[in-house]
Amino acid sequence: MPVKNGSTPIAEARHYAGQTVIVTGGTGYIGSSLISALSGKAARIIRISRRKNALLDGVIDVVGELSEPETWNWVNEADVVFHLAGETSFYAAAADPQGCLTSNVTSVIRAIEAVQKSPRRPAMVIAGTVTQVGMVEELPVNMSVPDNPVTVCDLHKLMAEKHLSLAVTGHGIRGCCLRLANVYGPSPSTASSTDRGVINKLVRTALAGQPLTVFGHGNYVRDYIYIDDVVSAFLAAGATNNVQDGKGWIISSGVGTTLNEVFGLIAERVSKVTGTLVPVSCGEWPEGVLEIEFRNFIGDSSSFSEATGWAPKTPLRQGIDRTIAMFQT
Repeated sequence: MPVKNGSTPIAEARHYAGQTVIVTGGTGYIGSSLISALSGKAARIIRISRRKNALLDGVIDVVGELSEPETWNWVNEADVVFHLAGETSFYAAAADPQGCLTSNVTSVIRAIEAVQKSPRRPAMVIAGTVTQVGMVEELPVNMSVPDNPVTVCDLHKLMAEKHLSLAVTGHGIRGCCLRLANVYGPSPSTASSTDRGVINKLVRTALAGQPLTVFGHGNYVRDYIYIDDVVSAFLAAGATNNVQDGKGWIISSGVGTTLNEVFGLIAERVSKVTGTLVPVSCGEWPEGVLEIEFRNFIGDSSSFSEATGWAPKTPLRQGIDRTIAMFQT
Protein backbone atom coordinates (compact mmCIF):
# COMPACT_ATOMS: atom_id res chain seq x y z
CA MET A 1 0.00 0.00 0.00
CA PRO A 2 1.30 3.49 -0.74
CA VAL A 3 2.37 5.47 2.27
CA LYS A 4 0.58 8.75 3.01
CA ASN A 5 2.38 11.77 4.41
CA GLY A 6 4.41 9.56 6.69
CA SER A 7 6.44 11.09 9.49
CA THR A 8 8.98 8.25 9.36
CA PRO A 9 11.33 7.34 6.50
CA ILE A 10 9.67 5.06 3.97
CA ALA A 11 12.61 4.20 1.77
CA GLU A 12 12.40 0.50 2.60
CA ALA A 13 11.43 -1.98 -0.07
CA ARG A 14 9.01 -3.73 2.31
CA HIS A 15 6.34 -1.28 1.17
CA TYR A 16 6.37 -3.06 -2.18
CA ALA A 17 5.37 -6.47 -0.81
CA GLY A 18 2.63 -7.95 -2.96
CA GLN A 19 3.12 -5.46 -5.78
CA THR A 20 4.30 -5.85 -9.36
CA VAL A 21 7.03 -3.38 -10.25
CA ILE A 22 8.42 -2.50 -13.68
CA VAL A 23 11.99 -1.20 -13.92
CA THR A 24 13.45 0.04 -17.20
CA GLY A 25 17.19 0.49 -17.34
CA GLY A 26 17.31 -2.35 -14.85
CA THR A 27 20.74 -3.52 -15.94
CA GLY A 28 22.17 -0.02 -15.65
CA TYR A 29 23.86 1.75 -12.79
CA ILE A 30 20.87 2.95 -10.77
CA GLY A 31 18.35 0.44 -12.10
CA SER A 32 20.37 -2.60 -11.02
CA SER A 33 20.70 -1.14 -7.52
CA LEU A 34 16.95 -0.50 -7.39
CA ILE A 35 16.19 -4.08 -8.45
CA SER A 36 18.60 -5.35 -5.80
CA ALA A 37 16.72 -3.35 -3.15
CA LEU A 38 13.36 -4.65 -4.39
CA SER A 39 14.48 -8.25 -4.77
CA GLY A 40 12.56 -10.55 -2.49
CA LYS A 41 10.24 -7.73 -1.43
CA ALA A 42 8.06 -7.02 -4.45
CA ALA A 43 5.82 -9.85 -5.57
CA ARG A 44 7.12 -9.53 -9.13
CA ILE A 45 9.83 -7.43 -10.76
CA ILE A 46 9.62 -6.89 -14.51
CA ARG A 47 12.87 -5.70 -16.05
CA ILE A 48 12.47 -4.16 -19.51
CA SER A 49 15.62 -3.84 -21.62
CA ARG A 50 16.61 -3.49 -25.26
CA ARG A 51 18.62 -6.73 -25.18
CA LYS A 52 18.63 -10.08 -23.42
CA ASN A 53 20.39 -10.05 -20.06
CA ALA A 54 21.64 -12.49 -17.48
CA LEU A 55 18.75 -14.02 -15.57
CA LEU A 56 18.01 -12.93 -12.00
CA ASP A 57 15.92 -14.90 -9.53
CA GLY A 58 12.46 -13.39 -9.16
CA VAL A 59 12.90 -11.06 -12.14
CA ILE A 60 10.87 -11.34 -15.35
CA ASP A 61 12.89 -10.13 -18.34
CA VAL A 62 11.20 -8.38 -21.23
CA VAL A 63 13.20 -7.46 -24.34
CA GLY A 64 11.92 -4.60 -26.47
CA GLU A 65 12.39 -1.04 -27.68
CA LEU A 66 10.98 1.41 -25.14
CA SER A 67 9.91 3.73 -27.96
CA GLU A 68 7.54 1.03 -29.30
CA PRO A 69 4.02 0.86 -27.78
CA GLU A 70 3.86 -2.94 -27.59
CA THR A 71 6.88 -3.05 -25.26
CA TRP A 72 4.74 -1.33 -22.63
CA ASN A 73 1.92 -3.91 -22.62
CA TRP A 74 3.28 -5.22 -19.32
CA VAL A 75 2.09 -2.00 -17.68
CA ASN A 76 -1.36 -3.62 -17.46
CA GLU A 77 0.04 -5.87 -14.72
CA ALA A 78 2.05 -3.26 -12.81
CA ASP A 79 1.47 -1.27 -9.63
CA VAL A 80 4.55 0.95 -10.01
CA VAL A 81 6.70 1.84 -13.03
CA PHE A 82 10.26 3.07 -12.50
CA HIS A 83 11.49 4.42 -15.84
CA LEU A 84 15.26 4.84 -15.56
CA ALA A 85 16.38 4.01 -19.10
CA GLY A 86 17.52 6.86 -21.33
CA GLU A 87 20.44 8.85 -22.68
CA THR A 88 22.45 10.53 -19.92
CA SER A 89 25.53 11.75 -21.82
CA PHE A 90 25.61 15.43 -22.74
CA TYR A 91 27.99 14.67 -25.58
CA ALA A 92 26.20 11.64 -27.03
CA ALA A 93 22.96 13.64 -27.03
CA ALA A 94 24.62 16.57 -28.81
CA ALA A 95 26.02 14.20 -31.45
CA ASP A 96 22.66 12.48 -32.02
CA PRO A 97 19.73 14.72 -31.00
CA GLN A 98 17.15 12.54 -32.73
CA GLY A 99 18.40 9.45 -30.93
CA CYS A 100 18.25 11.32 -27.62
CA LEU A 101 14.71 12.49 -28.37
CA THR A 102 13.62 8.91 -29.02
CA SER A 103 15.39 7.58 -25.94
CA ASN A 104 14.41 10.30 -23.47
CA VAL A 105 11.08 11.62 -24.71
CA THR A 106 9.34 9.12 -26.99
CA SER A 107 9.86 6.31 -24.48
CA VAL A 108 8.21 8.38 -21.75
CA ILE A 109 5.27 9.23 -24.01
CA ARG A 110 4.78 5.51 -24.76
CA ALA A 111 4.87 4.72 -21.06
CA ILE A 112 2.33 7.43 -20.28
CA GLU A 113 0.01 6.15 -23.00
CA ALA A 114 0.20 2.65 -21.55
CA VAL A 115 -0.42 3.85 -18.01
CA GLN A 116 -3.45 5.86 -19.14
CA LYS A 117 -4.98 2.73 -20.69
CA SER A 118 -4.10 0.39 -17.84
CA PRO A 119 -6.96 -0.63 -15.54
CA ARG A 120 -4.48 -0.64 -12.65
CA ARG A 121 -3.26 2.92 -13.27
CA PRO A 122 0.23 2.32 -11.83
CA ALA A 123 2.28 5.12 -10.33
CA MET A 124 5.08 6.25 -12.63
CA VAL A 125 8.45 7.59 -11.48
CA ILE A 126 10.96 8.75 -14.09
CA ALA A 127 14.61 9.74 -13.78
CA GLY A 128 15.62 13.31 -14.55
CA THR A 129 18.67 15.40 -13.72
CA VAL A 130 19.35 18.57 -11.77
CA THR A 131 21.12 20.01 -14.83
CA GLN A 132 17.70 20.51 -16.44
CA VAL A 133 17.73 23.87 -14.66
CA GLY A 134 20.78 24.98 -16.65
CA MET A 135 23.30 27.50 -15.36
CA VAL A 136 22.25 29.11 -12.06
CA GLU A 137 23.62 32.03 -10.09
CA GLU A 138 22.19 31.46 -6.61
CA LEU A 139 22.63 28.37 -4.47
CA PRO A 140 21.11 26.16 -3.22
CA VAL A 141 18.62 25.40 -6.00
CA ASN A 142 15.04 24.34 -5.32
CA MET A 143 12.18 23.66 -7.71
CA SER A 144 11.09 27.31 -7.75
CA VAL A 145 14.12 28.21 -9.90
CA PRO A 146 13.10 28.57 -13.59
CA ASP A 147 14.41 25.91 -15.96
CA ASN A 148 16.75 26.99 -18.74
CA PRO A 149 18.47 23.87 -20.13
CA VAL A 150 21.67 24.45 -22.10
CA THR A 151 22.22 20.92 -23.46
CA VAL A 152 20.19 18.69 -25.78
CA CYS A 153 20.08 15.98 -23.12
CA ASP A 154 18.69 18.33 -20.47
CA LEU A 155 16.16 19.80 -22.90
CA HIS A 156 14.80 16.35 -23.66
CA LYS A 157 14.76 15.34 -19.98
CA LEU A 158 12.74 18.46 -19.26
CA MET A 159 10.37 17.66 -22.13
CA ALA A 160 9.79 14.18 -20.70
CA GLU A 161 9.06 15.65 -17.27
CA LYS A 162 6.59 18.13 -18.78
CA HIS A 163 4.81 15.35 -20.70
CA LEU A 164 4.38 13.43 -17.46
CA SER A 165 3.17 16.53 -15.60
CA LEU A 166 0.60 17.23 -18.31
CA ALA A 167 -0.66 13.65 -18.20
CA VAL A 168 -0.99 13.72 -14.42
CA THR A 169 -2.93 16.98 -14.56
CA GLY A 170 -5.11 16.16 -17.53
CA HIS A 171 -5.59 12.42 -17.39
CA GLY A 172 -5.58 11.59 -13.70
CA ILE A 173 -2.59 9.29 -13.59
CA ARG A 174 0.01 9.37 -10.81
CA GLY A 175 3.67 10.12 -11.31
CA CYS A 176 6.68 12.35 -10.79
CA CYS A 177 10.24 12.98 -11.94
CA LEU A 178 13.27 12.73 -9.68
CA ARG A 179 15.96 15.20 -10.71
CA LEU A 180 19.19 13.56 -9.63
CA ALA A 181 22.38 15.33 -8.61
CA ASN A 182 25.79 13.70 -9.26
CA VAL A 183 25.29 10.05 -8.32
CA TYR A 184 28.24 7.86 -7.28
CA GLY A 185 29.00 4.67 -5.41
CA PRO A 186 28.91 0.87 -5.75
CA SER A 187 26.32 -0.83 -7.95
CA PRO A 188 25.54 -4.47 -8.87
CA SER A 189 25.93 -3.44 -12.51
CA THR A 190 29.70 -3.66 -12.76
CA ALA A 191 29.61 -2.98 -16.48
CA SER A 192 28.11 0.45 -15.96
CA SER A 193 29.28 1.38 -12.49
CA THR A 194 32.94 1.15 -13.50
CA ASP A 195 32.67 4.33 -15.52
CA ARG A 196 29.61 6.01 -14.08
CA GLY A 197 30.17 9.52 -12.76
CA VAL A 198 33.29 11.43 -11.97
CA ILE A 199 33.86 9.96 -8.49
CA ASN A 200 33.73 6.34 -9.64
CA LYS A 201 36.07 7.13 -12.53
CA LEU A 202 38.52 8.95 -10.30
CA VAL A 203 38.58 6.17 -7.71
CA ARG A 204 39.43 3.61 -10.39
CA THR A 205 42.13 5.88 -11.80
CA ALA A 206 43.71 6.44 -8.39
CA LEU A 207 43.60 2.74 -7.49
CA ALA A 208 45.37 1.99 -10.77
CA GLY A 209 48.25 4.16 -9.56
CA GLN A 210 47.60 6.95 -12.02
CA PRO A 211 47.58 10.68 -11.20
CA LEU A 212 44.35 12.68 -11.06
CA THR A 213 43.97 15.75 -13.26
CA VAL A 214 41.58 18.59 -12.43
CA PHE A 215 40.50 20.57 -15.47
CA GLY A 216 40.67 24.34 -15.09
CA HIS A 217 40.82 26.03 -11.72
CA GLY A 218 38.80 23.32 -9.97
CA ASN A 219 36.55 25.70 -8.05
CA TYR A 220 33.24 24.65 -9.61
CA VAL A 221 30.83 23.27 -7.03
CA ARG A 222 28.98 19.98 -7.33
CA ASP A 223 26.44 18.13 -5.19
CA TYR A 224 27.35 14.44 -4.90
CA ILE A 225 24.77 11.91 -3.71
CA TYR A 226 25.41 8.29 -2.83
CA ILE A 227 23.70 5.56 -4.85
CA ASP A 228 21.89 4.00 -1.87
CA ASP A 229 20.30 7.36 -1.04
CA VAL A 230 19.12 7.68 -4.64
CA VAL A 231 17.56 4.20 -4.57
CA SER A 232 15.80 5.11 -1.32
CA ALA A 233 14.43 8.24 -2.98
CA PHE A 234 12.95 6.20 -5.85
CA LEU A 235 11.37 3.77 -3.41
CA ALA A 236 9.95 6.68 -1.45
CA ALA A 237 8.55 8.35 -4.56
CA GLY A 238 6.88 5.18 -5.77
CA ALA A 239 5.28 4.56 -2.40
CA THR A 240 4.06 8.04 -1.46
CA ASN A 241 0.85 9.37 -3.00
CA ASN A 242 1.43 13.04 -2.30
CA VAL A 243 4.60 13.30 -4.39
CA GLN A 244 2.98 11.60 -7.40
CA ASP A 245 1.51 14.88 -8.56
CA GLY A 246 3.43 15.32 -11.80
CA LYS A 247 6.13 17.53 -10.30
CA GLY A 248 9.88 17.32 -10.53
CA TRP A 249 11.71 16.80 -7.24
CA ILE A 250 15.38 17.53 -6.57
CA ILE A 251 17.28 14.58 -5.10
CA SER A 252 20.62 15.73 -3.73
CA SER A 253 22.82 15.68 -0.67
CA GLY A 254 22.44 19.42 -0.10
CA VAL A 255 26.21 19.69 0.40
CA GLY A 256 28.42 21.54 -2.06
CA THR A 257 31.93 20.26 -2.79
CA THR A 258 34.39 21.86 -5.21
CA LEU A 259 36.12 19.75 -7.82
CA ASN A 260 39.42 20.47 -6.07
CA GLU A 261 38.01 19.19 -2.80
CA VAL A 262 36.60 15.96 -4.22
CA PHE A 263 39.79 15.21 -6.19
CA GLY A 264 41.85 15.84 -3.04
CA LEU A 265 39.57 13.69 -0.89
CA ILE A 266 39.74 10.76 -3.31
CA ALA A 267 43.53 11.04 -3.49
CA GLU A 268 43.73 11.12 0.31
CA ARG A 269 41.42 8.12 0.87
CA VAL A 270 43.03 5.98 -1.83
CA SER A 271 46.51 6.84 -0.56
CA LYS A 272 45.50 5.77 2.92
CA VAL A 273 44.28 2.39 1.67
CA THR A 274 47.12 1.63 -0.75
CA GLY A 275 50.00 3.33 1.03
CA THR A 276 50.95 5.04 -2.23
CA LEU A 277 50.68 8.77 -2.75
CA VAL A 278 48.17 9.77 -5.43
CA PRO A 279 49.29 13.00 -7.13
CA VAL A 280 46.71 15.61 -8.19
CA SER A 281 47.51 18.16 -10.87
CA CYS A 282 45.71 20.80 -12.92
CA GLY A 283 45.20 20.69 -16.68
CA GLU A 284 43.50 22.57 -19.48
CA TRP A 285 39.89 21.80 -20.37
CA PRO A 286 39.74 19.64 -23.52
CA GLU A 287 38.46 21.12 -26.77
CA GLY A 288 34.75 20.92 -27.40
CA VAL A 289 33.77 21.01 -23.73
CA LEU A 290 30.16 22.09 -23.17
CA GLU A 291 29.03 25.08 -21.13
CA ILE A 292 27.29 22.85 -18.57
CA GLU A 293 30.71 21.67 -17.32
CA PHE A 294 31.26 25.16 -15.88
CA ARG A 295 28.20 25.01 -13.64
CA ASN A 296 27.91 25.38 -9.88
CA PHE A 297 25.19 23.40 -8.15
CA ILE A 298 23.91 22.60 -4.67
CA GLY A 299 20.43 21.13 -4.41
CA ASP A 300 17.63 21.72 -1.91
CA SER A 301 15.66 18.48 -1.41
CA SER A 302 13.77 19.69 1.66
CA SER A 303 10.35 19.65 -0.01
CA PHE A 304 10.78 16.00 -1.03
CA SER A 305 12.04 15.14 2.44
CA GLU A 306 9.05 16.81 4.09
CA ALA A 307 6.64 14.96 1.82
CA THR A 308 8.16 11.48 2.17
CA GLY A 309 10.39 11.29 5.22
CA TRP A 310 13.35 10.59 2.94
CA ALA A 311 16.75 12.08 3.69
CA PRO A 312 20.28 11.48 2.35
CA LYS A 313 22.25 9.49 4.90
CA THR A 314 25.72 8.93 3.45
CA PRO A 315 28.43 11.59 3.90
CA LEU A 316 30.81 12.03 0.99
CA ARG A 317 33.88 10.68 2.80
CA GLN A 318 32.04 7.52 3.84
CA GLY A 319 30.62 7.07 0.36
CA ILE A 320 34.06 7.40 -1.23
CA ASP A 321 35.48 4.83 1.18
CA ARG A 322 32.71 2.39 0.20
CA THR A 323 33.39 3.05 -3.46
CA ILE A 324 37.10 2.38 -2.97
CA ALA A 325 36.28 -0.89 -1.20
CA MET A 326 34.06 -1.97 -4.12
CA PHE A 327 36.75 -1.43 -6.72
CA GLN A 328 39.33 -3.24 -4.62
CA THR A 329 37.33 -6.48 -4.56
